[in-house]
Amino acid sequence: MPEKRTEQIAVRITAETKRILQEEAQKLEWSTAKLAEKILSEWTKQTHGNGGAINFVIHNNQSINVNGG
Repeated sequence: MPEKRTEQIAVRITAETKRILQEEAQKLEWSTAKLAEKILSEWTKQTHGNGGAINFVIHNNQSINVNGG
């Protein structure tokens, strides 16, 4: 059973970043919040303890690759 998402954070972003997130979320038929949560979840799973730069690749098949540098 997936872990229940109960925690919240607030993040300030630029209008351009918000626009891009909204566009990409719409392509996947997701909400912007769902896309942001998926990106952050994948990043934390892959980079926890490793550190490094972030490189996001979002595929139209709804998979998200997040690579630490």
